[in-house]
Amino acid sequence: ILIYNWDVPITAPKLGELQAKGVKIIYVIDDSFEVSEGNLDYLESYRREYVKNRVKQHMLIANAVITSNGALTLQAMQYSDNIAVIPNFLDPEDFKSTKEVSNKLRVGIFSNASHIENTLTLKGAINSISKNKDLCSKIEFVLCGNDGQEGWKEIIEMFSKKKNIAYTVKDYKPIEEYFDLYSNLDVALLPLLGTEFNACRSALKLNECAIANILPVGSALYTMKELNSLVV
Repeated sequence: ILIYNWDVPITAPKLGELQAKGVKIIYVIDDSFEVSEGNLDYLESYRREYVKNRVKQHMLIANAVITSNGALTLQAMQYSDNIAVIPNFLDPEDFKSTKEVSNKLRVGIFSNASHIENTLTLKGAINSISKNKDLCSKIEFVLCGNDGQEGWKEIIEMFSKKKNIAYTVKDYKPIEEYFDLYSNLDVALLPLLGTEFNACRSALKLNECAIANILPVGSALYTMKELNSLVV
């Protein structure tokens, strides 16, 4: 059995040769391979040709496809009639989280290149909070995942331009260390625009919040996912 996620450095004919020798191919995807209107240029350029061809080709070749939720399954059904849905959940035993006591409510905002537009929808809320000095004195924002890309400059400016708001910036961490970003947070803000791409995202962030004992406050789109415990 050959099982892989998104891609392997093997050509389609070679995959066919493996199948002819009795190898079963299981293909795994955990994100949309269709681009919603309005997504970042990052997503558009990354997925336009590569995904529309290579990913669909993998699904057509595979003996079975694994997706992470129902919305993504509906997309995959166009290319495979043998699909299993396995939620994208972590094993809590693999991640231990301890918190230091703080006299402030520590509010985390997580972002990467594919989440920049979602994160920027918080601008109005941040503006409102910045006008309430009493509230600002009780909150510290923690911006998690800074990778130096242009979109991050905009996110940081949402806070740096507000005199009353306290914030810190945590840089991007590799996958083996990324859970450290969840340490010493009390709340996570999880905005999602109502796009098809976001509908196909897994509920991994909610799973991570549960493991780290963080209250997730997010968009209503999360209530339609495979894990949906949050404050909308």
